[in-house]
Amino acid sequence: MTCEPCIGATGKNLCRLVAKGLKICAANFVDPETILNIEGYGECVVLDRMNRRFAHRVDIAMRKDEADRALEFGIQQRYVEVKPGRP
Repeated sequence: MTCEPCIGATGKNLCRLVAKGLKICAANFVDPETILNIEGYGECVVLDRMNRRFAHRVDIAMRKDEADRALEFGIQQRYVEVKPGRP
């Protein structure tokens, strides 16, 4: 089995979706395809999972060319609302 960093747990190509401007995130505390509303960031769709030790975290996917932005964003505590329904 090979590791493909752009393919998320749902089998979708996350790199392509992020390049199209979609806000994608990873979380373990909700079902895949759940929409989360992150304070100060907006809505993202859960299309990936994280290591189980990060059970109550959300990881926001960013483009490869946004590495500096991702480092600046860093680890933060924000209010996260689970939106009802699925896309």
